[in-house]
Amino acid sequence: MGTTGRVLAIEDLALGLREHLGRPDQTIERVDEHTRLIRGLGIRVQSSSGQVTLSGTVEETQTVNKAETWVRQQTGVTGVINRLVAAGVFEWD
Repeated sequence: MGTTGRVLAIEDLALGLREHLGRPDQTIERVDEHTRLIRGLGIRVQSSSGQVTLSGTVEETQTVNKAETWVRQQTGVTGVINRLVAAGVFEWD
């Protein structure tokens, strides 16, 4: 997990994740006090008392893993629930 200390603000967490995933052009929308949506990536980031939940459907499996790994390394993160799903797991006819 991330180092102990002050919990990273949800806005900073969403901004950092967006940058880490190489999509600095994507808009971040405030859903509520503890939740941000990174439009274009399809990632919803929720944070409360150091517990972060990632959810949504993303394009690639590597994005699922890369997002979780980065979030776990952030200061104040005590746990990550990763509910991201790669679109590739769905079969298309």
